[in-house]
Amino acid sequence: MQTKLRAIKIGTTDEVDLKASEAGELRVSQYLPPYAQLCAAGKLFGINMCAGTAILPKASMPTTVAGYAIYNANPDGGAHIVLVHAAVTSSSATMGLGLALIGCVAIGAQTQQVANYSGAVISCLDGSAKKPNLFFATAVTLLGTQSAWQVLAAGDQTATVAVGTGHTAFAHGMLMVPPGGAIGLEVIGPIGGTALFDMYAIVAQVKLDV
Repeated sequence: MQTKLRAIKIGTTDEVDLKASEAGELRVSQYLPPYAQLCAAGKLFGINMCAGTAILPKASMPTTVAGYAIYNANPDGGAHIVLVHAAVTSSSATMGLGLALIGCVAIGAQTQQVANYSGAVISCLDGSAKKPNLFFATAVTLLGTQSAWQVLAAGDQTATVAVGTGHTAFAHGMLMVPPGGAIGLEVIGPIGGTALFDMYAIVAQVKLDV
């Protein structure tokens, strides 16, 4: 017996047929950009630390201390914090010859953070005054078994004064934490100079059915 799938257009009672390919895959065409619905729902938030003191990079891969951490302050059973985008830019002084932006997800519940880094600016990307239930902190010790740090972006830099240069990376939701968890971010580069860096992130705060 054949079965036909139908859908209803949002905001209407109009029905449309859903079609499949010859291989049986459901055909779906994308109308809006990937994160437009999250943004319109007020669930996408931007973070930056440009108003505070920029930070030196680490000369080697970190283990259990994150230069920057996004702590999920939602109550148990609440929303996840999902990393969508991360970026780092130089703010002053002479760059080293290499630079990497790395990230990890801390294992298990983490030390509760109760305040943002003094220079952190956090806002909803839909233009509203909504605030996420998270804290952006620096120099955070990660608890539990050591996490697997991942390189999000890396490349050579020019050893000169180059304010604004850096890296940008889309995490595509591959780094996320439940309430009480934390996402760690770090900048790796030579410390021979005096380069200082600012960190940026875009996160989604969403209740996941997992």
